[in-house]
Amino acid sequence: MSQECPDTLPDEFSVRHFLRDREALLIHFSTPMSTQKWVYPDDLRNARTLSGVSLAFCTIQAGDRGPSQGADPGSANACGSVGLIVDIDDQGCVLRVGPTDDGSHEDPTTGEFASGGLEPTPASCARSLDGRQTMNEWRVKNYRTIGLFVFEPIKVRKKISMSDGFGGCIPSEYEDDIDLADVVTDFPDLRIFSVRNGSFQQYDRSAESWSPVTYDEILGG
Repeated sequence: MSQECPDTLPDEFSVRHFLRDREALLIHFSTPMSTQKWVYPDDLRNARTLSGVSLAFCTIQAGDRGPSQGADPGSANACGSVGLIVDIDDQGCVLRVGPTDDGSHEDPTTGEFASGGLEPTPASCARSLDGRQTMNEWRVKNYRTIGLFVFEPIKVRKKISMSDGFGGCIPSEYEDDIDLADVVTDFPDLRIFSVRNGSFQQYDRSAESWSPVTYDEILGG
């Protein structure tokens, strides 16, 4: 359950309130573009532990679709099938926003941050949602994990060892299909959400079924 964030002054722009007005979830997806050090589910487990480190997020609304839904993965509104839903404060959490993949990154050696996005303002945040053709990118840090989000069918990146032909092994990566049951097992402590039939849905682990849920119920009020 998220903690309620303090309200900002009336004349200040609240990114958090903007997201709530638009009913847009901030989600960090497990993707092939993630750091090569981690693959699913360890990439998301590691992301839950980070503090002061910025990661790439997409905004997802109830009518959006994932990369494994439809004929063209490149036209999807997300860069992955499973990810972390987070909540934020207004002060310093959102660094950059953009309507496309902005190629933002943090140099692992210097710690310097580079992004093609813009600072979060009413105009830039609105453009990041209204102007997107596929997925957008928000660079976010100091977030709080709310739950897990999935687009079914679920595809994730995994590691495999392949023979090098000389008695050794070569590490490699591949994309694999996994079941919702795998996600349930991999993250036993998190609520699981999705979009189905144009609405947000929550997965009931006991009943093994989906049911509609409001945006506010996901974020905790």
